[in-house]
Amino acid sequence: MAYVKVLFTALIFIAFTGLSHAQDLSTSRKKTIVVTTAPYKIDTLSIAPNSLKINDLGEDFYRIDYAASTLVWLKTPPKQQYEVSYRV
Repeated sequence: MAYVKVLFTALIFIAFTGLSHAQDLSTSRKKTIVVTTAPYKIDTLSIAPNSLKINDLGEDFYRIDYAASTLVWLKTPPKQQYEVSYRV
């Protein structure tokens, strides 16, 4: 009977230590976006304020509506696509 308690305890320990398959709880995301003339919907969730970064591009090229998760280009950037990182 003692081995059943040990086995049960080991199974509970494994279940709560993340060794089982669990969801990814990270709120960080990366995505490649394409330059368009229309507003670009980045994500279905709101973006955390001031968390969006576009690699190799200054903030004077775009405007972000964090609540709507939408990017609007203020002027045409040099490349046609960029990698963005942000948190939701």
